Amino acid sequence: TKQEVLESITKVRKEWEKLKKTKKPKETKPKKEKNATKSSDKDEKASEEEAIPADLESVEKALSEVREKKIEAVEKEDFDAAHVLKQREQALLKQLEKLKAEKSEL
Repeated sequence: TKQEVLESITKVRKEWEKLKKTKKPKETKPKKEKNATKSSDKDEKASEEEAIPADLESVEKALSEVREKKIEAVEKEDFDAAHVLKQREQALLKQLEKLKAEKSEL
């Protein structure tokens, strides 16, 4: 019986050594688009091309909506969307300043 135990121990050790030498399979990473920067540029242009309201109230309303969406995107850790929304917010702020300046001139 002692001999059988020793044989089984050596067999287990050999299997263990064999398993230790096996290579782990590589994890597949999600493939990135070849032109990732170009697609983000398209998103930025699309957001800028969205109609920027012409009156003061609608600009303020759109600005508050964009800010809420940006906060939600950051909470969801969707930083690309947050970046696009930030740029939209900046465009709206420029429009708001422009409208306020025109209003003060009148």
